[in-house]
Amino acid sequence: APGLVAQCMAQAKDVAVQRKLAAEFLGTAVLVLTVGGNVATPSAFGAISIGASLTIMVYALGPISGANLNPAVSTALLVAKKLELPLFILYVAAQLLAGIFSCLFFSLLFGGGSVLGPGEG
Repeated sequence: APGLVAQCMAQAKDVAVQRKLAAEFLGTAVLVLTVGGNVATPSAFGAISIGASLTIMVYALGPISGANLNPAVSTALLVAKKLELPLFILYVAAQLLAGIFSCLFFSLLFGGGSVLGPGEG
């Protein structure tokens, strides 16, 4: 739909939307890095660190973008008609780019990836 692409491009030029996208990118990146850190270096306090980082990001970025920080949350808001389609597309793009960036950064930081699977016992 050329109209949809044009709407997304027009919104992406708006400074307020750019702030929202930057907030979504930052918050998602912090969340993915926190989760990745807990996967790579298991800790008894993993859930606490993830919850704390999510809470901080929601309080810090919520007033700017709503702090969706997750394509599933953005999708739920779209279905509930709380988020318009062009902004939804931009949010999900920012969130996916943040996830990819975080994975690349994480692999550089730790020299590879982590094996996900069931633990011992």
